[in-house]
Amino acid sequence: MPEYLVPRAVRSRMEVFPGFGLVEILAVAAGGAVGAVLQLIPAALPLTPAPQLFARFFAFTLPLGVSYVLVRQDLGGHSLWGQLQAFRRWANHPRIYYYRRGDV
Repeated sequence: MPEYLVPRAVRSRMEVFPGFGLVEILAVAAGGAVGAVLQLIPAALPLTPAPQLFARFFAFTLPLGVSYVLVRQDLGGHSLWGQLQAFRRWANHPRIYYYRRGDV
């Protein structure tokens, strides 16, 4: 069997849809599981059927939507979750300025 050289810059990642791989599907499935548990809360409330159905639908779809938005990658390959993590790392760095304004 011939051996192929793969450059280091090439990342191999299984994607079911472009920019949406197995990790993202698992994250959305976890959001669906959380939504399935949360939709049981309005079912226990004494509401009429229409508001109860709306509340259950909302409680189920909200975690699904949030998890999808967090893991969906943009055209640059960055997800909102990754950008939030990068912002937290940047915000925790000390800000040291080695010059004063006007000295440069």
